[in-house]
Amino acid sequence: MFFKNEDNAKVIASFLRKAEAAHIEDESRNVRLSLSRELIGYFYKSPEGWDERCTFNIKHIQYLRQIKKTEKISFFYFCNMLILLMFKK
Repeated sequence: MFFKNEDNAKVIASFLRKAEAAHIEDESRNVRLSLSRELIGYFYKSPEGWDERCTFNIKHIQYLRQIKKTEKISFFYFCNMLILLMFKK
């Protein structure tokens, strides 16, 4: 259980709130953030399914420790780590 974990769900929800409130003038970054919000929204809405799809990476990529160590989370770092979970098997 990773995406369904309450602490992890809070981190994802916080990212979604901050990303929704962000105003980015650079068009390419804005598109990237929009796509990231969409993908991460799927993780948030269906945590059980993503836990099943990402078992390898959940076991082997321990990026959440890095997130918990810092107060501010870089959108870019967070998005990349979640996307890695989705695509690597």
